[in-house]
Amino acid sequence: MQKPYSNRGMPVPSSHSVAIDASRSQPKLSHVEHTSITGLTNNEGLRWSETDDALPLPLVQWTETWGVGPTVNLVVGSSDFVAALDEEPLSVSGLKDGVYSLHIDGQSIGTFTNDQLVKGVNLALLKTPMTEQANSVYQLTTQHGDLHYDRWRQIEVPLGTLTDAPATITALDLFESRIVEKQQQLAVPVAHNFELVLNP
Repeated sequence: MQKPYSNRGMPVPSSHSVAIDASRSQPKLSHVEHTSITGLTNNEGLRWSETDDALPLPLVQWTETWGVGPTVNLVVGSSDFVAALDEEPLSVSGLKDGVYSLHIDGQSIGTFTNDQLVKGVNLALLKTPMTEQANSVYQLTTQHGDLHYDRWRQIEVPLGTLTDAPATITALDLFESRIVEKQQQLAVPVAHNFELVLNP
């Protein structure tokens, strides 16, 4: 499926959800939306591969950005922004009582009780390989915006009548198009390996 993009090159957020029934030796999917799951097993922990239809917003990374964090926290805490645009609920039922560690691509994401997992954990609010990828797309987006502004403000407006200006502007436009291509390539979701293991 072709992934949706905004007119600035960022992927349009789309919520997705995964629900797994782990009550039997062979776990099964109870619900899947806007993602695909393969290789679901329960061999020394619950494991599967997941490829989402779109990336989440990098909210955790934004909250760590100087000068931006308080604003992001205010928006998230005082609106339905996350519920409307940025949910990645993972829910797992049928687990034994205990605390479970979630890893994605070998990266520790957090620990959750079986009760929390039954209710569902919104992965979009955590630092994951998916939000890291989205943040890389965001960085390219801001760089593209800065380049386009500088091209207009520093060259086209004050220096547009100079002989070399058209060629310089054309070269910068080509460079911008390369950035947009890289944005779109980087914004395509990839498969990630999930592992949910009961802590000893």
